[in-house]
Amino acid sequence: MGGLRYGDLVSLAAMLRKYGAGLGTLTFFEAKTGNQHTDVPLNDLAKNIISKYEKFPLVPSNFRMNQNLKTIGRLLNWNVPKIIPTYNAYGQITGKKITELKDLVSTKLMRKTSATIDGLLNIEPMVSMKRSGHKSLSSYMRYRDVNKESFELSNQKWNSVFETKQTSTKQTGLVDQSSKDT
Repeated sequence: MGGLRYGDLVSLAAMLRKYGAGLGTLTFFEAKTGNQHTDVPLNDLAKNIISKYEKFPLVPSNFRMNQNLKTIGRLLNWNVPKIIPTYNAYGQITGKKITELKDLVSTKLMRKTSATIDGLLNIEPMVSMKRSGHKSLSSYMRYRDVNKESFELSNQKWNSVFETKQTSTKQTGLVDQSSKDT
């Protein structure tokens, strides 16, 4: 289970404290939208985490949770620089600031990270949307990041297409007109 809103995490933690690790699926209503999620299966990682606790821990406040995540980021030396745009009242970019990842880590970033990981694992967007509670593809896609690995994978696929075309052209003796000097 990944990509939950903070409020839904609090509700699920309460349910897990009450019913324990024996749950194979979860059924809950989103606090923000009221959408019902019925029989959402838990993956093995989630089951493993839940089974470590005799009683599932309380979820700290959103503020405390974000402070804890930033502390973890500092302990892990997440010093990767990130460029963050600044906007005016009309939504136009007016500048940029550079900050380190350890200072950006939050429940919101972790929610976005979950959607990005789903994309890297080729999990269907509709399945990932169901888990994260997004109704529209356009709002969900703002959560998926195109990162360096995505670009590298894309380049590998394009290189494969290009190599296949080159091999095919050499085998048939045809000349690629697009590469001819005019």
